[in-house]
Amino acid sequence: MRPLLINTILLNREHTNYCSIHYNGFQDVTYQSWQGNVSTEELEKGYHSSLDVLSKTSCSCVINDCSAMGLVEPENLSYVTHQWISEALGKGVKFIAQITSEEAPAAPFAALKALSVIEGNFEIEIFDNVDEALHWISFKNEA
Repeated sequence: MRPLLINTILLNREHTNYCSIHYNGFQDVTYQSWQGNVSTEELEKGYHSSLDVLSKTSCSCVINDCSAMGLVEPENLSYVTHQWISEALGKGVKFIAQITSEEAPAAPFAALKALSVIEGNFEIEIFDNVDEALHWISFKNEA
């Protein structure tokens, strides 16, 4: 039986929230939100926590909100994101709404968008605000 709600909050060494992962079983959507500067270690811990939620839920729709993310090494973000995508697809993810900002590099996600067109086994769209991402993911979830 799939859980209806899961809430995971990850704290950094200063005990500040850097990643929140919320699963809503009523809408079958996982919402991941990143805040502040994120180290490579924190990035990996966040993605592994996200994969844990996806393992428990088989959720097909993910919103990954990096709009409040501060500094992160683009190379590390790209590597971890590619690693996460391959594992998330194996857990049932089909649609990813990626929210970026001027501070959060969009290039790793744009590369994934191109990959999704080639492989055709998932869709990723890049947004600059939560409302558009929610609208798109709601549409995909109903299809």
